[in-house]
Amino acid sequence: EVTTDYILKGIEPVSTTNRKTVKTLYLGFVLIFATIAGIWSFAANRFNYDEIIMIILAGGVGQRMRNSGMPKQFLEVHGKPIIIYTLQKFERCDDIDEVVIACNVYWMDHMKELLGRYGIKKAKRVIPGGKDRQESVKNGISAITELGAGDDDIVVIHDGVRPLIETAIISENVRVA
Repeated sequence: EVTTDYILKGIEPVSTTNRKTVKTLYLGFVLIFATIAGIWSFAANRFNYDEIIMIILAGGVGQRMRNSGMPKQFLEVHGKPIIIYTLQKFERCDDIDEVVIACNVYWMDHMKELLGRYGIKKAKRVIPGGKDRQESVKNGISAITELGAGDDDIVVIHDGVRPLIETAIISENVRVA
C-alpha cells in the first residue's frame, strides 16, 4: 500500500508500514506550515509602522582624499555636490517620510544652504555629526527621538557619499525591515 504523503515533499512513495517515514513527513509538513504562519504573522506586524525616517551620515572630513580641506560629500561631480545626488534619491523614494542629516559641525550652514538650493524637502533637520560613525548614528537617533520618533517607526541609515543607491533597493530594505 502506498500513501500520497510523498507529494508534499517531492520524494518517492513510501509504504504506510514504514511509520517512522510517515511521521517524519507529517512533522515536516506541520513545521513548514507553522513556519509559514509565523512568517506571515511577523510580516503583518512589521508593516504596522508610523513613519520611515532616514539618517544620512555626512560628518566625515575625507582625510584620505587630500582635497584641500573640503569634505568629500561636498565635492562636486558634474556640477552638483555628491551629497545632493544621495539626498535626491531619498527625496524621490515614496517609502521615506523624512530625513535627518548628521553633518560635520563646521559645514552645517553649507549643508542647509544646499538643501534650499536643490529643493530637498524631506530633510527635517541638520545635526552635528560625531567624532566617528557610531557617534553620528547616536546623534541621529537622538535627534529623531526629539522629533517624536517612536518604537513603531523604521529608521534607515545611509552614508552621504554613497549616491549610487537605487530607490528599488531602498524600498526593498524598508519592506523587509
